[in-house]
Amino acid sequence: MIALFAVRPQRGSVVHLHGPSYRPSAKPRGVDRVALCGAPVWPSSHDTPFEDTLSQLADAVRWTSMEPSPTDPRPAWRWCRSCTGHALDLAGLVTEFLIAAAERQPKSTSSPP
Repeated sequence: MIALFAVRPQRGSVVHLHGPSYRPSAKPRGVDRVALCGAPVWPSSHDTPFEDTLSQLADAVRWTSMEPSPTDPRPAWRWCRSCTGHALDLAGLVTEFLIAAAERQPKSTSSPP
């Protein structure tokens, strides 16, 4: 598995994931700094090194666990759905995730639509 880092949102509320050696496709891109989903990621200013926009996943989990409050009404940050799918695949956790999701499904007696 490759090293994964969270990218603090520069605008908006979506936290992307970045793997320094990961390429989302074979298609050549003009920039080397892309999230796992292929979205370009960059620092907030030209004076900031790219590496300073990256954070350890353990730290980033705390960002997305904060809910808006009266003292901080900003919307909560959320994980990029495409990045998390790529990360599950890279970590070899797709089957485990699907099993866990299936266990949480409501029990239904009817057939799917």
